[in-house]
Amino acid sequence: FFRVLFDDTGLDLAIQCLDAQVKDLLATLEVRDDTVWDDDCVEVLLDPSTRHASDARLGMSARGALYDAWVTQGGVTTDMDYESGAQVAAATTAEGWQLEVKVPYAGLRLPGDVKSAWGLNLCRHKKTQPTEVSCWSGPQGDQQGQFGALTGLKVNFRAQLVSIDTPQFVDPRYDEGKLIG
Repeated sequence: FFRVLFDDTGLDLAIQCLDAQVKDLLATLEVRDDTVWDDDCVEVLLDPSTRHASDARLGMSARGALYDAWVTQGGVTTDMDYESGAQVAAATTAEGWQLEVKVPYAGLRLPGDVKSAWGLNLCRHKKTQPTEVSCWSGPQGDQQGQFGALTGLKVNFRAQLVSIDTPQFVDPRYDEGKLIG
């Protein structure tokens, strides 16, 4: 199960993966942008635009390794150099394992018209027997059109957007040979 909280800087996700065979958990990866799908892992997919055209993909291993990429055109293009700025903590428990993830809005390529409802999906890749891939929304979790809805984000997203104004050039003014404006 999972919970999503938010504040003015980003999303906080708490994810718990129940597994009666926690001692058999496949959890070896700790390096950023490693192949987290080789381990037990969870994938979080966020579509801030809800246009089903692009999303942030955050894959997190049971040891806290983070793989992040920006996917466009339904998976046709993947920017693996993308850095979300997410922070991950992982721990095993008697019942399984859990993740806490902080995803800053600043790392999510927010569109200028971002709203309070986003596309969201979570998928768990379970490697202990019996293996499985299960998703919160839709049988194929990476299909942008099958994402569920994350609603109620009451945040001033304008503060997170960068705008660049066109510079105005004016004639330089000099006073006794010194530039004054």
